[in-house]
Amino acid sequence: MAIKARIFWDTNAQAYVVSMAFNEKLVDTLKALIPSGDRSWDPQAKMWYVKEPYGEALRSLFVTGFGIHAVSFTSKTVAEQAQQNTQQRTSSQGAMLNTSAGSTEDAMVAFFMLLSYDAAKAAYRRAAMDLHPDKQSGDGTKMSKLNDLWARLEKEYFKR
Repeated sequence: MAIKARIFWDTNAQAYVVSMAFNEKLVDTLKALIPSGDRSWDPQAKMWYVKEPYGEALRSLFVTGFGIHAVSFTSKTVAEQAQQNTQQRTSSQGAMLNTSAGSTEDAMVAFFMLLSYDAAKAAYRRAAMDLHPDKQSGDGTKMSKLNDLWARLEKEYFKR
């Protein structure tokens, strides 16, 4: 299943950014849920910017509208940890994972953020070997999803 809504914390804007396929009912609900002073629409980027207190409400709204597997959510905590980890990685210091905060999804994202490109690529290749449709236990649908996710990670996270 494809991601239909992406919600993530933008540390520069100090707001949650919502990128989604247009859905009139969800937009109307978003407008009803969040006061106009706490949200803004960027028509060029086609994204909503929403103040911090509404993060979990946004997550719930879009999970209800699209389903849990169709929503990508990165909390403020995880985004800030990722930014710190990136800064630490650049300065050759170790990165520390805050395991006491956030959801399981937040922990998975934080865990992934600790991996180097080579380690992540090795994990992708190992998963591809397990899922490849030519293998007896392979699954073409999962392999396709894996390839799509890896391509997105390479492009958006690793900037390759």
